[in-house]
Amino acid sequence: MPVKSKSTRSASKASTSYNSEDVPSSMVSLRGLYLIVRIPFKLLAFLVKYPFAGGINEKFRTNLIKSLKLYVCRLALAVPVRDSAVLSIMSSHFLLNKLLKVLYPQLTNLHSYGEKFDDHSYYIVDSPFRDPAIHPVIIYLHGGGYYFGTVPQQAESLLCIYHLLPVQKQRKLTVLHLDYKLASHGYPMTNQLHDLLQTYDKLVKEGNKNIILLGDSAGGHLSIVFMQYLRHHPNLHLPYPKHVILVSPWCKVVPDDHQNLPGGSYHDNHDRDMIQFPLFRELDRKDDLLGDADFGHIMVSPGNNSYDHSDWEKIPTLTEEGFGACVILGEHETFRDDILEWCKWALKCPFYDMNHYDSHGEFNPKRHEYINDEKAKIRVYMEPWGLHDSTFFFENHLISTLKSIHHHKAIDKIDNHEFFGITRIVKYLIDVI
Repeated sequence: MPVKSKSTRSASKASTSYNSEDVPSSMVSLRGLYLIVRIPFKLLAFLVKYPFAGGINEKFRTNLIKSLKLYVCRLALAVPVRDSAVLSIMSSHFLLNKLLKVLYPQLTNLHSYGEKFDDHSYYIVDSPFRDPAIHPVIIYLHGGGYYFGTVPQQAESLLCIYHLLPVQKQRKLTVLHLDYKLASHGYPMTNQLHDLLQTYDKLVKEGNKNIILLGDSAGGHLSIVFMQYLRHHPNLHLPYPKHVILVSPWCKVVPDDHQNLPGGSYHDNHDRDMIQFPLFRELDRKDDLLGDADFGHIMVSPGNNSYDHSDWEKIPTLTEEGFGACVILGEHETFRDDILEWCKWALKCPFYDMNHYDSHGEFNPKRHEYINDEKAKIRVYMEPWGLHDSTFFFENHLISTLKSIHHHKAIDKIDNHEFFGITRIVKYLIDVI
């Protein structure tokens, strides 16, 4: 089967319960050691230059903290896949049950918070008032290129999204965090797809019919290929997700060389974003991520498959009333063209074929917002000057506002420019749950 992937571990090991603390004991490569050791020196050099050159891009020109965060992400992503296990030292269990409980005791005081739902997922909240036949379950699929685990910023943004929902919406909502296997731990694509399938299947067997996938970056990719997996396996008799919310989804695993020419988002946003084109030309990285999976198959990398409307028009999530999709991306992210190309073929969004010019940071609904409620509820939002996965990496500081109040914070009181992604996700969820 074209999407099958083998683990670098034994089959018996791969079949056991996965724990994100289970890190391979292999030695770090010399190149990996060099790239890891140089990180603090690179950051020091950046700090020295900042007073004279400013931040890393237009959006963060006067923001040192966010510029540093972006630079750290860029340097970490450059570490070889197998060696990145050294950096991804925080397990999901520790993150949810130790760190966040200490930092945000009120915000994590949720029913079943931090408890395991199955071998692959944790509860963020399990609503005791929920009717599984009607009320929604969100499965959060974290980004990180399939080789980094969930980081605190992502979990903080997820908590913000939940706590900004009206109380009546919260009461019927369950949220799960999928702790899928990582390529840095010896599990290349498509192990993550099968982890999601097991959790999804258990939810369905328990009577859940209203399942929403919320994924950023690699998690967005996982949401997209999961819909294709269901399309190619009708014999499973699993319902499609009611909604997918995709933040900077990784639509094309292996970009083409011509995409790194002037005028393309890989080239033009190279110095602005955390993800840079040369990463995709490292053969070891591709091998460690893909294993024996065929990146030309639509269930592995939709963007490396020739796009056709027929591949997407029979997926109810994207085309039928009562379903929907919300996509959030950044004008200045390197994935911009790949995301908009997918949106063209799957959601009939016209942005891919429009000429791109700099927005100067100003929101223009005609160029940055696509709404189509003809059948499925379709939303595509492109943040002016936005970067890759800003929602989950650069909007998480909103949690300090929520932490400091003891009453519900209305979404209309939140700055929808500073918190572009979070506010739009919350409003979308208010409409559909």
